Amino acid sequence: HKVRVVLLPQICYVLDGILFLYGVVLTALYCRLKVRRDSLLAVLTHSYKIIFFFFILAKHQSSPTKLS
Repeated sequence: HKVRVVLLPQICYVLDGILFLYGVVLTALYCRLKVRRDSLLAVLTHSYKIIFFFFILAKHQSSPTKLS
């Protein structure tokens, strides 16, 4: 009975350590995912701006101009 009382706090410390590490790992994975998502979004936004620019440029060049 006395052994159970002595080991109970040690088991709690071990479980607290495991939960702490679990929280750190999940936080790191979340931050990594967010950074990747934001950088991917920036690349896509830049790509769409370039595509839109060339689309407008091509449309402007293909439209007939009036000669006076």
